[in-house]
Amino acid sequence: MDLTGLSIVVITSPGREAQLERCLDRLSQQNWQGFEVLVIDDGSAGSEAVCRGFLNQLSLRYHWRPTDQCPARSRNLGASLARYAGLVFLDGDMLLNTQALGCYAACLNQAPDAAVYGYTGNTPHISCSLWYPDLPVLIYDSRFCFVNAERMVSPPELMIYPQRYAWSGNFAVSAIRFYSVGGFDESFNGWGYEDIDFARRLAESGVRLDFCLDAWAEHQLNQGEHDQHWHQTARPEQEQRAEITEPAEQTPHVLYQAPFSRLGELLAQHYLPQIQNKPHFWQAESTG
Repeated sequence: MDLTGLSIVVITSPGREAQLERCLDRLSQQNWQGFEVLVIDDGSAGSEAVCRGFLNQLSLRYHWRPTDQCPARSRNLGASLARYAGLVFLDGDMLLNTQALGCYAACLNQAPDAAVYGYTGNTPHISCSLWYPDLPVLIYDSRFCFVNAERMVSPPELMIYPQRYAWSGNFAVSAIRFYSVGGFDESFNGWGYEDIDFARRLAESGVRLDFCLDAWAEHQLNQGEHDQHWHQTARPEQEQRAEITEPAEQTPHVLYQAPFSRLGELLAQHYLPQIQNKPHFWQAESTG
């Protein structure tokens, strides 16, 4: 395996073709170019045509499989096809900022034994995309609290139980660490907890779970068949299997270079002014 590149595993499903097109468009705009894209399609009718439109812009391979609503299986298939030793997992509704893949490459190079989780919009505070002005997106990540545009603080619980907050929509890990814990457990079906279970096993094996806010993404609002079929509550036994209460053996690192990614600045200047009910975790200092 090539140790210098990244394999980006993008999972998609019926009803997400438009979201996938924008996801791939953002990947084509990355300022770091040492990567391939693997699109794993859980049964859609139109995603292959979307991917064909990017063959001249991306090193891209497309794989369709019959739908079974098992994101763990899609991610494992993507990992098995990867040519590079660094894996980045993206849900097809994520829109990465231009520096994100370069940040992931740097993180894995500096700490190859850590898994790195990016900042991802996950709260119901809706604003318009920075790149697609008419597109509503989620941008506020409830795992982090910005004191102002330059300074962010981490919740105490994240520093004690990082595996509970290690969500799979936007993260990176080396292939060696991925396979050392057996990848995702494919007995988890539907949406939820397969990622917490995966992070639990990483933490138990001694892998540090880091968070990189410079690898940030807008989260497109879910629509269509994906909303109807995938966004279902996980079974109680899946939640129980994924749960871990013991502190991680290693304290996570939270990485944020404010001048580099401009996340805090963009939250303050672009996203926040569009929202009437400001997120409670935004604690911007008064300038008056």
